[in-house]
Amino acid sequence: MANLQKYKFEVSSVLERGLTAQQTSEIKEDLKFARRYLNALTDRIEKELENKIEESEGVFNYEQPNWAYKQAELLGYRRALRKIKEFIRPIENEE
Repeated sequence: MANLQKYKFEVSSVLERGLTAQQTSEIKEDLKFARRYLNALTDRIEKELENKIEESEGVFNYEQPNWAYKQAELLGYRRALRKIKEFIRPIENEE
């Protein structure tokens, strides 16, 4: 079960570059209200990453003729999930 208060969130610099100061301020305010949702999303992304790591390390995959393509696809998927997590920028809550 997800801890819906585990992380606090800030606007990532990647997203902030395309925003005005007012938009950044508004998003920072919105992040306070979206915290539970973002924690649930972060928890789901972490579980998905764990699943893909286990899948990519599975011994059974070595027997497949397309193993290299499968590994490349899994690696790209993991990279995309990490990028999404970077965009939402979870910060460990110290409270």
